[in-house]
Amino acid sequence: MNRQQLSRQKETAPSPVIDGNTAARSSTTRSNTSTDEGHRNEIVPPVPGANRPRTRQLSGIRKEKVFTDGTVQYGEPQSLDEALNDKNWKEAMDLEYSALVKNKTWHLVPPQKGRNIIGCKWVGRSDNLMYIMLSCMEFWRRKYTCINLLDFYVCRVDKALYGLKQAPRAWYSRLSAKLISLGIKASKADTSLFFYSQGGIDIFMLVYVDDTILAGQAVDALLTDLKKDFAIKDIGNLHYFIGIEVNKVSDGIILTQNKYASDLLKKVGMSDCKPVAMPLSTSEKLSLYESSRLGEKDATNYRSIVGGLQYLTLTRPDIAFSVIKVCQFLHAPTSVHWSAVKGILRYVKSCTNMGLKIHKSGSNLITAFSDADWAGSVDDRKSTGGFAVFLGSNLIT
Repeated sequence: MNRQQLSRQKETAPSPVIDGNTAARSSTTRSNTSTDEGHRNEIVPPVPGANRPRTRQLSGIRKEKVFTDGTVQYGEPQSLDEALNDKNWKEAMDLEYSALVKNKTWHLVPPQKGRNIIGCKWVGRSDNLMYIMLSCMEFWRRKYTCINLLDFYVCRVDKALYGLKQAPRAWYSRLSAKLISLGIKASKADTSLFFYSQGGIDIFMLVYVDDTILAGQAVDALLTDLKKDFAIKDIGNLHYFIGIEVNKVSDGIILTQNKYASDLLKKVGMSDCKPVAMPLSTSEKLSLYESSRLGEKDATNYRSIVGGLQYLTLTRPDIAFSVIKVCQFLHAPTSVHWSAVKGILRYVKSCTNMGLKIHKSGSNLITAFSDADWAGSVDDRKSTGGFAVFLGSNLIT
């Protein structure tokens, strides 16, 4: 048979018929129909749309729409207008403003040429103590920048105001002067700690900016004296202080940082990470020269997270050694160091509610334990040491 006859037979051969169901089951169905007995079987492609699946949309089936309220209520205002529109925040602002006026923090004067007028704003912060702190006042700056042709006044600050660089020292000087006049002394080891010990009366006062902890006898008498010069709000028994939760138990207290640890995990995006049983492998030796350096942005994030872990060690001595190890590479972190930090965070995830128990002890004896390895650093062969200090039977550092 010549080529012309073979070509004519192909043109007159009947087209194969493909069942749609067969095509839908397999995309490589072989046809047993051929143009002649000697020709091999050909692969027939499926017919598009021959057996299209019937979906709910094609059948006209619709689920009834249900609308829900997805509004998120923010705890802190994002702007001055938002704060003024909120009844609670406006009330807090009025109270703070009244306190500043009562204390004669400033007086109004006309602006003077050549004098720099400092811009300022309201800053609202809410925490478990429900303290609202005023940084400065934004409306004075707005009045100065928006009204150019009218006469107006500005505030001449007579006393230290939140946000000014002199404020921390001025506040501490005034508070410490008042306490010293009452016979209360400042600790030489920690200037934030004040104590009074006379006539069988012991009082301890720990100060952090304008938040204080009072413990001891005759606390009410001390509060009465302080209220003569300061506006003080007594919030009762201690439950929360600068990120540390205080839980009372029958034989003492338990200090935890559950909320702080959860916030730290949320900041890194590891709230749902897989927990592990150890913060750092005992066989892993971190080195300065392994792996690639982190970029500038990632290195800054590394330092921020490690700094947060350092504060967590206040009530978590179980992670202290691991955190100290990753702190050794703050100047030049690598991807391996970042993996080690994430390992610590995974361990924290497994026990965010773990804390430090302080119970009553009949002894005031200070006991210290220490240990060190030998040339443990793979970079410079320096030794690494650690210590634990107990007051009586309580671990304090």
